[in-house]
Amino acid sequence: MKYNFRDLISEFIPPEKQNSPIYFWGLGENWEELKKKYKVLGINLEEEAEGLIDKNKGIKPDDLNFNNDMLVFVISTSYCTEIDNFLIEKGLKLDIDVFHFVLLFQIAVEKLFEKSIACKNKHDGEECFIICNGPSLKPEDLQVLHEKNIPCFGLNGISNVFEKTDWRPNYYVTSNPIYLKKLEEISKTVKCPKFILLNSAETVNNMYIDENVLFFYVNRLEFSLHRLTKPTIGTEIYNLSPTHTITHCALQIAIYMGFKKIYLLGLDNNFKNSKGEVVHFYKRVSNPSFVIDYDLINDEYQAAKDYAENNGIEIYNATRGGELEVFERVNFDKLF
Repeated sequence: MKYNFRDLISEFIPPEKQNSPIYFWGLGENWEELKKKYKVLGINLEEEAEGLIDKNKGIKPDDLNFNNDMLVFVISTSYCTEIDNFLIEKGLKLDIDVFHFVLLFQIAVEKLFEKSIACKNKHDGEECFIICNGPSLKPEDLQVLHEKNIPCFGLNGISNVFEKTDWRPNYYVTSNPIYLKKLEEISKTVKCPKFILLNSAETVNNMYIDENVLFFYVNRLEFSLHRLTKPTIGTEIYNLSPTHTITHCALQIAIYMGFKKIYLLGLDNNFKNSKGEVVHFYKRVSNPSFVIDYDLINDEYQAAKDYAENNGIEIYNATRGGELEVFERVNFDKLF
């Protein structure tokens, strides 16, 4: 995935400004966030700039000779009005010579999420399975789903089961840095569309991207307040609710895609007495410092259940055993 910055902004910029030297004003948090997003698009914003303006760590505004040949993007939102007034006094015109952070942000979001957004309600009214990595997961059950041709989401280390079944997921979901770093290797066997977390540094810095990669994004501000507020469900793929499990991510994505009956399989939720050990169907992971907020995880599942009940969506737990009691249990063997 590689874009040309000038091409992306061309439809918003007057014809006479298409080749004007570009300046970015404001090198704070907004700037760092923009750089990350455009890096995923194959664009280095610093290389696109004739100059970076900032009173603390860039070119000082008073040191520049502002003129109408310049194209200035005001990245700062805190001092936007002040900067606009300064530039107007220098003879520059808004929306001709001067543009803002919101425009660049919207362009990046549109390109990064265009394939993900196209998935909205793609499976409206259908049923699906979300296949988790718990120790109760059985290849035989996946073989049944394969034969029934039921849409499935596979999570994190799901490819470890491939040698034992013909089943393959229709969609893959991960936010775990371990799997983001290994995505190129995973993509050799996981051929389906892959939803990956765009917030992660591993996505921006280390990640393999191909035509089957789709992005989702978790609300950062809401995440920082997550322990102080009641968990929710995000209704847009670029603004999902904070989550502490990949299953909760997958639930939000399945809901976004329009599935109306969602079954969970292999979700043992056996964290309460884990003592730093996480057990998957393919291995045990021990880490004494690993702490899981069991109550918070279940609150997130309760939020999904509440949202589902209010929006005509059914979520069932088809896991064999386990400790998840938030959702109504169903017997997998009696579903077909």
